[in-house]
Amino acid sequence: MKTPNRIETPPLSARAQAAAAWIALYLKWKKRFESWAEFLGKFWAAYWLLIIGSFLILGFNILSARTFPVWSCLCSMTRELSRTLLCSLSALLGLLF
Repeated sequence: MKTPNRIETPPLSARAQAAAAWIALYLKWKKRFESWAEFLGKFWAAYWLLIIGSFLILGFNILSARTFPVWSCLCSMTRELSRTLLCSLSALLGLLF
């Protein structure tokens, strides 16, 4: 029995194998990127107002912290608290003695 004539492809060169590997990697990354893009598109469509509002609030807080630092606010609050405590303590001592 005679086998049918098959067209056999010659083995790929090293350069062609490398190119095929890069193409396969590109297709894999393209598929991954498309799935992420689809997810982010749906997420943005559902929550765009919340995202923009969050960035506005965060930006306002950063800009206000640059003009009026939080640490100076905390230091002034602790200074005010200690002054109030000292005043009340001295008033209490004045009543006792």
